[in-house]
Parts: sequence; structure tokens; C-alpha cells
Amino acid sequence: MSRSKKVRVIIDVTDWGGELEKHGMTKDDIVSLVLDDGYTTGQVARAAVFHRATGNAEEDVLRSDKLLLYAGAAQNVTQRMKKLKREVTMPSGQSYMVREAVGKPGRGSDGDEGAELDKETIATMSDRSFVLVDSEEALERARHYVLKNIPGHIFERLKVITVAGGDVKEVVKELHKEIDRMVGRLV
Repeated sequence: MSRSKKVRVIIDVTDWGGELEKHGMTKDDIVSLVLDDGYTTGQVARAAVFHRATGNAEEDVLRSDKLLLYAGAAQNVTQRMKKLKREVTMPSGQSYMVREAVGKPGRGSDGDEGAELDKETIATMSDRSFVLVDSEEALERARHYVLKNIPGHIFERLKVITVAGGDVKEVVKELHKEIDRMVGRLV
């Protein structure tokens, strides 16, 4: 297909309104429908697309259709890559299914702290979205994720535990024990 030829994608979303068909849609509605009313993110997303398409929502209630289509397709490709597995025997003698491809580390979906890639790390990584698990770059990507992303994820959840009245020190002790158990299964 020639690059100059345009293709238009038409999707019938008339049945996407569901229970929320009679409900208008604003950016604030998205949050309250999920948190206050208990709708799933999928239900709210379909309803937002429906309402934007029928003119009953703010134009910027979601990203543009082109970006949504691209983001959904990219997510689907990423999910397929994550499903590629192979069996590997660890030094401990136990066998595990391991991802065959390792993606680029980056900021977590929650915007967790500590996930920014520093200039030195960026310089050592290729532009490839995924690399084979037994490569030097896979090792570097995994190390970065464990040492930079995971602590940010943990810190975000520890803040939640603190706000909800939990015992952060007890959770951290349990986490240490769990990490020791995991290491023991590998080496």
C-alpha cells in the first residue's frame, strides 16, 4: 500500500453506551463513575467513546480516536510480546517459565517515583522496544526496573498503607522475607 493513500477506520459504537447511555460525560464524570459508582474502567471508556461520538461529551473527554486506536494497538502488541515464554532451569535446579523478551523500563503507569531513566542508562539501551531475555541489554533493563521502578511502586503502596492506617514496618518486614524466599528459589 502506498504511503500517500489514506485509510479511514469506521467503528460502530452505538451499542457502547450501555447503562451509561443516558448519562452525559465530562472528565470529572470519568473519575466519579469509577470511584464513586463502581463502574469498571472498560465500561466508562466505552461510554466515553459513545458519548463523544454522539456529541454528548466534551471533545477532549478522551484522546483523539487516532491516538486511542494507536494506543490500543500498541498495548495489544506489548501484551503479545509479554506472553512469549520459555522454560528455563535456574541455578537452584527449579524450572520456571520466563518471558522471552524484555521491554524497555520507563515510568510506571501510576507515575510512581524513581522510574525516570537517567542519561547513562539511556545511553546503554537500544531503541528496540523488546530484547531477548538472555542478552546483556535484557540484564541491564531488568536491573534498572528492579532497582529504579520497583522501589517507586513499593513507596506508592507504602503511602497507601500508611494513609489507610496499616503498619508499614510490618509490611516491609514481610516484603523482605518474601524477597529472600524468591531469591532462594532461584539460586
